[in-house]
Amino acid sequence: MPNGSAFGRFAAEAAAARIVREHWRGTVGLGRDETLAAAYWRRGAAGLTAG
Repeated sequence: MPNGSAFGRFAAEAAAARIVREHWRGTVGLGRDETLAAAYWRRGAAGLTAG
């Protein structure tokens, strides 16, 4: 980011999180310490939630 800093945070389905992570790190040039793109579920996979 010109003359500043940024932090990107994104949570979604696994494939969408991967696309956003790759864009931020590859195209935008943000580092690992400046991004969090978390996959909270995977399309087509069933699982149990704790709690």
